[in-house]
Amino acid sequence: MTDHAPEIQAELAKGHKPVSQLLLVTGPREGVTRETVDKALRPHFSPETMLVAGGAPGTDAHAAELWREWGGLVEEHKVTPEEWKAKPKTAGFERNAAMVRRLMTSGGGKVVAIDLPCTKDGCDRPEPHNTHGTSHCAKSAKACGLPVEHYQAPQAAQPVRHSWKAE
Repeated sequence: MTDHAPEIQAELAKGHKPVSQLLLVTGPREGVTRETVDKALRPHFSPETMLVAGGAPGTDAHAAELWREWGGLVEEHKVTPEEWKAKPKTAGFERNAAMVRRLMTSGGGKVVAIDLPCTKDGCDRPEPHNTHGTSHCAKSAKACGLPVEHYQAPQAAQPVRHSWKAE
């Protein structure tokens, strides 16, 4: 896991207030608009709250961009191309677990899960369910006793496609 302390210390030196709480955001890479992320996160914004995000396109990118525009600090947990190549089926889940651990080791925090139904080609789950990564992160956080707020995103008219493995 990346040590974010130097970049956070640099931001605090610029005049940011000390962080008193962490907010983890999780959501799909595709199908969520910036407007939806704004609506889900704005009620939680505080200059003393640091956003923890996964560093992926879609929800994570929108969230980090908005939070910084509002004047907040962001800690991104990006999965490298090498990690995706070495563990294509588990790298994202491992990153989610690291973000949840980050909240737990800092004394807690809360989670906002921006939910969309799974539309993954070849998904073998018979019942309707939300995207796998978002669901995994939210369930992991809840199992650790963290409060999780679910925000149901509206279905986008045209899915936004990202090349998320090429970051």
